[in-house]
Order: sequence, then C-alpha cells, then structure tokens
Amino acid sequence: MKIAIKRTLIMVLMILMVITLVPNAGLGGKVYAESVYKHFTVGEFDYYESDITDGYASASGYSKGVGVSTYNGSGANVTIPRTVEFEGVTYAVTVVSQDSFSWNDVVETVQIPGSVLSIEWLAFTQCPSLTDIY
Repeated sequence: MKIAIKRTLIMVLMILMVITLVPNAGLGGKVYAESVYKHFTVGEFDYYESDITDGYASASGYSKGVGVSTYNGSGANVTIPRTVEFEGVTYAVTVVSQDSFSWNDVVETVQIPGSVLSIEWLAFTQCPSLTDIY
C-alpha cells in the first residue's frame, strides 16, 4: 500500500513538473499579441489592438492603443503615425511589434513618434538598407 501511494505521488509530481516546464500549458503561460481584440489596415501599416497596447495608451493619455504589426509600403523613408483612426475610433500608436519591419530590404529610415512606448525584440531584424531610426 505504501509503495502504491509513493508511485502515485511520484507520478503526480512528474506531471506537474512537465506542465510547469512547457510554455503556455495553461498554468500561467505568457500571453503574446496573438490574443488581440482586432486587426486592421490603414494606409501602409497593419495594426492590432490588445490589452498591452491599451495599457501603453493610457500611460500616454489616450484611451485606446494599437501596435504596428506590419509595414506594407514600398517607400524607403517611413514615418509611423502618432495616431490612427479606424471605424470612428482614434488610436494612439504605442507599440512597434516584433518583425513589423523584418526582412525589408527597401526601408532606409524610420521615424517613430513619441507615443510609441515599446519597440519589441527583432522589430527591425534583417533590414540591410536601414541606416537611421529616430
């Protein structure tokens, strides 16, 4: 009987260890931008809205925020807008997301507005023509 209890306890502990080591296994994994409220395109940019972008927006004095998820333009000199309007709502642009400019061989300069409070990792990776971000 004691051996069966020990084996059961060991199995439960092993299962708990595996669950805590696997990312996003349902026990407190990090939430990324995939859990968004809406995606939309205005001009040369794709945007997303999420809790993260709204939190940054409130820190900037706006009620709603969005992140730039993709630059779709063909221009070499890019200016990210401070705000964007979609369906009658004005959003503060608060995040430049991971890979939003990645693998773009045309962009030379990017002007980022003061409303942007977060530039995610690898947002500008593999941009051989990029010389200035300001």
